[in-house]
Amino acid sequence: MYPCQGFVEPDPIFLVQSSFACIAERAQEFGTRFYANLFEAHPEFRPLFRNDMAAQTKMLMFILGSAVRGLNRMEELVGGLRALGERHVDYGVKRVDYNKLASVLIGTLKEFLADEFTVELQHAWVTVYGMIAQTMIEASENLSPGRT
Repeated sequence: MYPCQGFVEPDPIFLVQSSFACIAERAQEFGTRFYANLFEAHPEFRPLFRNDMAAQTKMLMFILGSAVRGLNRMEELVGGLRALGERHVDYGVKRVDYNKLASVLIGTLKEFLADEFTVELQHAWVTVYGMIAQTMIEASENLSPGRT
């Protein structure tokens, strides 16, 4: 038996980017399934989506893909994520909703990646989503009192 020497925990950004490459090949299918899962778990969100769901799915996957690709340059993402967080206030999104969305995202990833969705990969997605969500939440909570 060989002792574990220099074990390094996998880089969450690398794991998320690598796994997203598999999801991106089936982006429309993933996005459609994500929204089906979201509305099944949280039907209260359905009225927030009045637009064409095909367009909404495309937008979700574009934003998610852009965020995932940009994780190595998080400082460049912050402005866009803050603006997105501010816009979500206008849609009626609350802090608690980010946790609901995280649960559905993780469940959909698990569904699509099956056996490849390891504990390490789940931890990586939770960590990365947490960074993204926290940036959006902070922006929404720092709006002028008239907007919240």
